[in-house]
Amino acid sequence: MRWTPGKGDWAFIITVVAVVLFVSLLPTPRERNPMIPANQEHRALVAEKECLQCHAMHASRPLPDRHPKRQDCFKCHRRADAS
Repeated sequence: MRWTPGKGDWAFIITVVAVVLFVSLLPTPRERNPMIPANQEHRALVAEKECLQCHAMHASRPLPDRHPKRQDCFKCHRRADAS
């Protein structure tokens, strides 16, 4: 006995494909976040801990209060001069 998809099966398949396509086209968090500036100070950065020299709580350019308390900057922010 051979299975043939009915109307309900096709509706389900089309819905699943549409949802997968929609989710795959959503921008990643990295694309929505500001880029690391391409200025002299930021070009010299090679490790994420160096970001905290300026962006720690009481440093010259602290992170905003709403910024996540994480220290893996390069996972969310990419360099402006990177392709």
